[in-house]
Amino acid sequence: MAENAYPSDDVVIDRSKTGKRILFTIVFAFIARLLEVLLAFVVLFELLYAFITRRPPHPRVTRFAHRLLRYGFVVGQYTTYNTDDLPFPFDELPSGTEHVDINSAVTP
Repeated sequence: MAENAYPSDDVVIDRSKTGKRILFTIVFAFIARLLEVLLAFVVLFELLYAFITRRPPHPRVTRFAHRLLRYGFVVGQYTTYNTDDLPFPFDELPSGTEHVDINSAVTP
C-alpha cells in the first residue's frame, strides 16, 4: 500500500505559525499579482521587438522573463502550502537556469 504524502490528522499546527503564514501568504499573493503585470509587459515588449525588428528578443530579456516565471513558481509553491520555504527576499532569488521539478509538490 502506498504511503500517504499528507500529514496525519493528529498533526497540530501552532496558531502563531499559522498567523504568520497567513500574513506572508497575503503579501506573496500581492507580489504574484505584480509579477503577472510585469510579465505581461515583458511579453508585450518581446512581441513588439520581434515584430518590429524581425529578430528574436535579446537573451537577456528572455532570461529575465524566465527568472520572473521561476520566482512566480516559487511564490505559488509557498502560497499553496506545497512548501514551507519562504520565497525571496527571505531566500535566494531563483537564477532562472535551474530545472523546475514539478514533481516536488505534494501529490495525492
